[in-house]
Amino acid sequence: MPRFGVEFSDGGRATSLDVYARPAADLDEPPRPPLLQARGGGGGGYWRHDAWVWPLPPAGPLNFACEWPALDIALSRVDVDAERLQEAASRSRLLRADDGEAASAS
Repeated sequence: MPRFGVEFSDGGRATSLDVYARPAADLDEPPRPPLLQARGGGGGGYWRHDAWVWPLPPAGPLNFACEWPALDIALSRVDVDAERLQEAASRSRLLRADDGEAASAS
């Protein structure tokens, strides 16, 4: 299977394989950050994999890595500036409160 990972500037790391390493007894406890979770994908002439990373990374370089050993695709890495993600997140707005109610239009 393809492997994906992130590394925060503070040294926190998460991979797409972490979900398989988490003991079932820990499933009732919040995960230790960072967390990388597969969120679906699809294909048909091309393939797309969606992932969710939590929490927002701290300022500094955010490293993304991927490899697919079964297909001889070597480890590839790229750094992005996490401040751009933080800035984009600052423009987001709450659509639904945690209790399921629609958020106020403020």
